[in-house]
This record gives sequence, C-alpha cells and structure tokens, in this order.
Amino acid sequence: MANRMLQGLRPIVYGDGQQTRCFSDVRDVIQVLSRLATEPGISGEVYNVGPDEEVVNIERLGITLAQVIDCAWNPIRLPDRPCEVKHAHCSSDKIRRRFGYKTNHSLRQTLESLVRWIRICDPKPFQYYLPIEIKTEFTPRWWLGPLPEDELEARLDI
Repeated sequence: MANRMLQGLRPIVYGDGQQTRCFSDVRDVIQVLSRLATEPGISGEVYNVGPDEEVVNIERLGITLAQVIDCAWNPIRLPDRPCEVKHAHCSSDKIRRRFGYKTNHSLRQTLESLVRWIRICDPKPFQYYLPIEIKTEFTPRWWLGPLPEDELEARLDI
C-alpha cells in the first residue's frame, strides 16, 4: 500500500477491508529473534512474536497510512482473496513471560518509519518475480501478472 500510494497510485484492498492483522516492527522483534536463535534449551519450542496489543483491520491500516503520507484514502477494491483467513493474529504471552518481549513501536510509528524508508529508497513499481505454482480457474487474474493501471482502475474497482 505504502509503495503504491507514494507513487501516486491508489492502494489495493481485497474484500471488505475488515480482515484483521497485527504488524510487527522489525526494531521490536530483532533482539528477541536473536535470543531465540542462540538461547540454549529451547529447541522444539514454539513462540509467537508480534504486537498482539494492536490488532488492526486493513481498512484502518490504509486510512492511517494515508494520514502518514498525507494523501487521500481511495483504494481500488478487488474481490476477496480465495480462502484468505479473515482474522490472523497471535498471542505473544509465552515470549513475554520467557524473554520479556515487549512492543516499543506503535503501528503509526512503524508506518512513519516505513514511509521514510521507502522515500529514501524511492518507491518502485511492483515486480512479479515468482510464478504461481498451481493455477486453476479460480486463480485471480491479478495474481498471474500485472494488469495495466488503467484496467485496474476501470474494471476492477468495486
């Protein structure tokens, strides 16, 4: 979304935008991931690492991102992705107890940092570089390769 919006393009939202997610700031997880890689005695353990305190739906994420970038929130809406999980987030209670993990950056702070980084690197057009392994009649056209921006705007905006 950020990359498209910084190019002056409309972001894409699949479905109604009410899918919920949690987004991790790499600055919050890198130290605990490093400890997980080197800590003795945790082989075979499963830990969730993520900001479970700030669940956000995709619509709210986009609105916040538009505020950070200072642009209009006017997404292209495409049909739901087939079999997409509606609500995907975790509990980080176990890693908090064991390693003192804590989220230090809010979603907004993370988005501000992301936008600064994209601006430094310059926004880039999305490149399809991996082929879809299993194609069926249900595979959305836009997963197979780029659609011209005018076709995206004209035909798929619902």
